[in-house]
Amino acid sequence: MKKTIVLLVASLWMAASPAGATPPVEVRAGSPEAGLAKETKAVILNAAAAAAILGWGVAVWDYGQRSPRFRDEGWFERTSNEGGADKLGHLYSGYVLSHLFDWQYRRWGFDREQAIRLGVLSSAGLTLLVELGDSFSEFGFSYQDALFSLLGAAVGYGMVRFPEIARKVDFRVEYDPFRSSTRKTDVTTDYDRHTYLLALKLDGFDTFRDTPLGYLEVHLGYYARGYDEYDGLPWQVDERRRSVYVGVGLNVGKVLKPLWDTRILNYIQLPYTYVPYNHRLD
Repeated sequence: MKKTIVLLVASLWMAASPAGATPPVEVRAGSPEAGLAKETKAVILNAAAAAAILGWGVAVWDYGQRSPRFRDEGWFERTSNEGGADKLGHLYSGYVLSHLFDWQYRRWGFDREQAIRLGVLSSAGLTLLVELGDSFSEFGFSYQDALFSLLGAAVGYGMVRFPEIARKVDFRVEYDPFRSSTRKTDVTTDYDRHTYLLALKLDGFDTFRDTPLGYLEVHLGYYARGYDEYDGLPWQVDERRRSVYVGVGLNVGKVLKPLWDTRILNYIQLPYTYVPYNHRLD
């Protein structure tokens, strides 16, 4: 769904922050921000984000053009719109947004627990606002999308609340631009090129951290292919398929750390940096 547009913005924003660090805030004397309390800044940020979503929805997504309605998109069935890849897209959106807001709230002086709680609320609120706006458009309110967005925010909370887990496990998305299929202008909804995965980082275990094995990770991923090219026409060959994979990959973030200490590779999987074993579910 188009709601995953937030992913690129969130990932690029996070890329500016070193891994595990909370960057300091530089507020110039006399600037509008100088006299604002952190709580006020949080309210303004959320209000601005909500206004931007609604404004864009009215201008581009036809919000307000229809009476409110709900729709059932299905879950991970082969016959669903995207084979469940879009649901993982919503899960990932809620997850990344919760961490993005958490990062910003920490910059403004909220403590760790306050920041992630507010981050979860902001993520949940904005993703729910998008679904509510969709209910007044041709898209309709999808309770499956809303549920996975909320679940993603909850996963985001768990990763911050339990840093030992976050040190060992990443939730990432891969975009492979070299796949031969119909290309979408919006890469965030180009599910034929997306893979969603959990990466178990051996570097997160004391036993492996200072050994060559610390540069490796184990993957468990899911992807759906052939959905963008299938229109349901009687004469059309149905090549839709859903697959899972397990694999061994290179911890690119650890490799690049001496040159580029960034958190973005905790959220983005670079293609062709792992060896997969694929299993088709269909």
